[in-house]
Amino acid sequence: MEQKHDSRVIYFGFFISSFFGLISILYPEPKQSWITFWLVIVLISGVWTLVGLIRRLDQSRYWKGIYTIVQFDLFSLFGFVIFYRGTGEELWVGILSIMIFVSLTWWALKNRRLVLSEVFAPKRKISFVLRLVGTGGEEELWLDWCLERLFPTWPRS
Repeated sequence: MEQKHDSRVIYFGFFISSFFGLISILYPEPKQSWITFWLVIVLISGVWTLVGLIRRLDQSRYWKGIYTIVQFDLFSLFGFVIFYRGTGEELWVGILSIMIFVSLTWWALKNRRLVLSEVFAPKRKISFVLRLVGTGGEEELWLDWCLERLFPTWPRS
């Protein structure tokens, strides 16, 4: 007999990314502009989460996939903010971080079928390993994609 599980567990992603965002605005010291940035993102993400929770959109596998990817993206964005702020908020570091983040997000959108298939049923060994260390969905797929191009015999599970 198959056990039913509560699919609302995906909404914990909101709390995880919001908490990580809180850390990103407090490190190395709080600044009003970063607090405003975080509040706007948390407010938008919170409203989106509430709409999903109230309307039970978590029953749709597409909603689960998109919601999870967006929460991973927010988590990754806040990681870039920590990196940027930790390096003294240098302009070149900010530009480089934005370029990396935008290019990975663009790649994930361009290869959204691959991203969604890896979210729902990971087939690559690197996906499992990187998920254990907590990196975002498209970053791990991008790394895996690059490794497969560099090393055509890259192992697949």
